[in-house]
Amino acid sequence: MSANLKKEGLLRSWKEISSYLGCDTRTCRRWEEKHGLPIHRINGEAKSSVFAYKDELDQWLSLRINQKTGVKPAPFVKPSPKILLVYLACAPLAIVLLLVLLSFRRSPAQPVDFKIQNSFLIALNEKGKELFSADARGFFAKTVL
Repeated sequence: MSANLKKEGLLRSWKEISSYLGCDTRTCRRWEEKHGLPIHRINGEAKSSVFAYKDELDQWLSLRINQKTGVKPAPFVKPSPKILLVYLACAPLAIVLLLVLLSFRRSPAQPVDFKIQNSFLIALNEKGKELFSADARGFFAKTVL
């Protein structure tokens, strides 16, 4: 590991270590004594300055959590060929069902004609029924010279 990478993952004091782990410094010191928190000392003496590597702390913490909860990472289980066949058989059926449902969806009516009564513009569908109307009184007054 290069010196640059080590500096990025390096925590140089109890304060930085406790902040990284989300607890106070007393808890970190207790974890070092009782549970083997991976802390390094500059001179190897008890009163020396401490440092720790983030990746070592992460590994230690995940091991502690897994030991405490008894949870082990689940191994990858390859699906059986029978399940894959079921998925493959259901996929075309799902697509056909989706297409059928979409074909019954009613499309919004499109105006194909219009008529003007007094100051109203009325949009009509293909059967001549009114779709909507708009009062054009203000519009025509502004555009006509």
